[in-house]
Amino acid sequence: MATVELKTDGPLDSTVLLGKMVIDSLTDDVTVIGASFKTIDSNFLTALKSKHTLVMGLIYPSQLIGKQAKLTRDIYGAMDALPNMLLITEGQIKDAKDSLKTLPKYFSISEIRTALHKRDIPTTIDSLNNFIQSLNDKDNFPVLEAKGLTKATVTNYTNIYTSLSTLFQDRVDLEKNRAALVDNNHTVINDYWADIKNVCDKGKRVFKTSNPTKVANYTISKLSAKLNRDLKLNDIHGKITAKDVVINKVFVELIPLESGRRRTAKSKNGGLYEIGGVVPGKYVLSATLKGYKIFSEEMEIKQGEKFNFDIELEGL
Repeated sequence: MATVELKTDGPLDSTVLLGKMVIDSLTDDVTVIGASFKTIDSNFLTALKSKHTLVMGLIYPSQLIGKQAKLTRDIYGAMDALPNMLLITEGQIKDAKDSLKTLPKYFSISEIRTALHKRDIPTTIDSLNNFIQSLNDKDNFPVLEAKGLTKATVTNYTNIYTSLSTLFQDRVDLEKNRAALVDNNHTVINDYWADIKNVCDKGKRVFKTSNPTKVANYTISKLSAKLNRDLKLNDIHGKITAKDVVINKVFVELIPLESGRRRTAKSKNGGLYEIGGVVPGKYVLSATLKGYKIFSEEMEIKQGEKFNFDIELEGL
């Protein structure tokens, strides 16, 4: 395994965004900078753009991202099947509570619901496994069967558990593969970033006296500050309703399919929610509240976009 020595000045997401900003500036100024530094010319710019494309492919490999997006959709699809099933089984457990070997609270239903609400996949899997074991207990099942639980229902729970376990492990393996692309090609990323810093050094030297207003275009700290300001403008917001009635305290989650990080919020003040500072890319937006079906929608958020997206929840 290669020894990873990334020499970028921040997260990889920011590295490629900052690099693109520098490349855009150089595209306009390559002749001016090249007049003083012969190493900077159109051929260098073409090569740098190719390196940028290569690094983007390492950080955001299209084939792996496509698989990751599908796995994420499949995982949440499997999880979304659970709430309705749990409502019925919970009632059967309640009806049988006086004859059960296991107390109702130890069937892990509340743990499953909490994990579903938080989109906590590992805890959902673990709690669902405990739940199935309690249902299958030789002393519990006959009592629950008399109240309406069927072997087919337990099989459905088992199938969901197996599917979630497999899908989640596949996603973990995929994330490791994505990380390995970076680890095994860290010298390519370092070379790209060294070229970006070289351009910045040359740009600052050329424009410090000739055009000071352009110096910021080649100053990493200034570009980082601009990027952070731009990202703060990137947000998704909207109103959450159910049958045209606004709903507060809905848990909203933005799950990255490409890059960025998981973000959460709760609706308030008339059902309004907002998640700011979103890195451009593809996401799954979900909304959950007890008593309603889990809402889930895939979307793409672009640079500098204030994305308005209203959510209509459906009752169970």
